[in-house]
Amino acid sequence: MEVNFELHEQQQLNVERIAVIADELWPTGEPLPTEPIRTWLHQHHVRGIWLKLVRQSALRREPDLVADIGIYGSRALGTQVLDEECRTARFVLTFDFAKVTEAEDSWQRLAVYAKSYSEHLDRNDLLG
Repeated sequence: MEVNFELHEQQQLNVERIAVIADELWPTGEPLPTEPIRTWLHQHHVRGIWLKLVRQSALRREPDLVADIGIYGSRALGTQVLDEECRTARFVLTFDFAKVTEAEDSWQRLAVYAKSYSEHLDRNDLLG
């Protein structure tokens, strides 16, 4: 995470995130996810990372959108594989242009369901 922050701040990398948050970590009726996810999100926000959020339940009809991926321009796709405790077990990087294009399409579909973190803060008057 720190490497992403540093590269973003040095304008060597543009980082944009859409975080899919499990419902138990972001209960219905709550303005933002619970801790420690809330702090993790806020760290991204204050460091200038473009960030959107979506509850996992909003993707019930599109389960293929629930994934942890990174798209690196039009060159590469990284997929994070998690273990049973949601820790990174491995990170798979591919340079297959077709897979990158598919991931970009998924990103666009996912963006339809997501709202910016700033909008959540503003709407709930949580800035400060």
